Amino acid sequence: MIRKIEHHQSEQGDQIYQIFQRSYPYEGRLLGVEDKDFPPLKRTAQAIAESTTSFYGYLDGDSLAAVMELTLSEPLKINSFVVDPGYFKQGIGSKMMDFVFAAFPRQQYIVETGRENIPAIGLYRKFGFEIIEKYPLPQGIWKVVMEWNA
Repeated sequence: MIRKIEHHQSEQGDQIYQIFQRSYPYEGRLLGVEDKDFPPLKRTAQAIAESTTSFYGYLDGDSLAAVMELTLSEPLKINSFVVDPGYFKQGIGSKMMDFVFAAFPRQQYIVETGRENIPAIGLYRKFGFEIIEKYPLPQGIWKVVMEWNA
């Protein structure tokens, strides 16, 4: 089941923080970045709670298996998207993407990810996203911007 997460509530904001802390080290390794240098791992539970974005989670019973952070504008922006490592390779990423397209129809969607994050790029390409830009971050990480247009 996918539902909105009330991230302003401390318990739910902490759940988001915990899944970020479990998931982002995997992406960091794909990108060749140490945990201490990977910007998403520096985000605090307080920063998540204070965010003006919207969070949606995939629940497996009472367990939060995935989180997607969205800016619900035109274009819709996927700010962050993680699947708990214990739920990798179960199709949850595709279910979350199906949900976004069904729940928030837009003319354009945008997402950024690390250039070497081949699993994420593959998922977005499966849904029709195309790379439109590549740029470096100060940490030596290369990012790609991907978009989908109606």
